[in-house]
Amino acid sequence: MNTTPKGPKPGTPSPLRGRPSPLRGRTFPHLWITGTDPRARQIRRKWLVAKNQAAYRHQEWTLTWPQYLNIINSIPGSWGRQRGAVNLARLDHRLGWHEHNVTLKNRSVVMRGAARKRHQLTPPTGLDTSEQ
Repeated sequence: MNTTPKGPKPGTPSPLRGRPSPLRGRTFPHLWITGTDPRARQIRRKWLVAKNQAAYRHQEWTLTWPQYLNIINSIPGSWGRQRGAVNLARLDHRLGWHEHNVTLKNRSVVMRGAARKRHQLTPPTGLDTSEQ
């Protein structure tokens, strides 16, 4: 029975370590799901991040990629985290991220609403606050 460990000997540098990849810096638009449009690729990445963030927060998400793309392309201008940018926001926060429950709002309006909700005091769930 052979008991020698596989791989390089301890202390021997790896043949790949420290070498730059021959593919570094190259792009392959013909392999992108969105086609060769770099803006569509950026939007798809934002869709995937938002979808996964909703799943992490246990929020329902039913927006498909074509629906999300139509919503984003429905307005001219910038979207993102800059001042004056547009963000996707829910109309009713008790419902999930559905096509009929989302709208595009100015980032400053969305952030003001989030800050206001963060400072509201609500009683903990499970406690009976009614008078007896």
